Amino acid sequence: VLEGTQASIIGSDWNGVSLLDGGEVVMSDSHIMGGSLTTGPSASSAILEGMILSNTPIFVSGSGVISLSDSLLHQADNCIFSNGGQITVSGTTIQDCSQSAAMLTQSLIEFSNITLGTGNEKGLHLRGSSGSVVDIDGNDHDGSGPALHLEMVDSSLLLSGLNLSGN
Repeated sequence: VLEGTQASIIGSDWNGVSLLDGGEVVMSDSHIMGGSLTTGPSASSAILEGMILSNTPIFVSGSGVISLSDSLLHQADNCIFSNGGQITVSGTTIQDCSQSAAMLTQSLIEFSNITLGTGNEKGLHLRGSSGSVVDIDGNDHDGSGPALHLEMVDSSLLLSGLNLSGN
């Protein structure tokens, strides 16, 4: 278990935090910079609140779980990348992700009250995922790709309250 409040984990030449089976991260009001945060493929979880994740991509797979609220994610290729797993994000701004704000494949997702800021090539790229995407503000999205890209999704994905009028 890694727990932290008002902590800074910063580095330019480190491998980040990878959670093994049963691993858990609980952090609030903190800053992580320069390394990835990985949950899965085995059962592991990260609960993050009030975070700034700079150049810190989040990877979720298999049985990994992440819950992220009231945070800022920026300056990574894909700020959130998943293949499986469970991803809950609320009250968060995602910007300056040179590829996608989030690329989520076959994952259970709960996204609410998300702002897609400037600098993302694509916004949310959802492939075969289920769950809900509610109250998304894409007004500032300025990437050449769409603010919301859907592939292989069905009625198990709820979309509501989407403001995707960005460039």
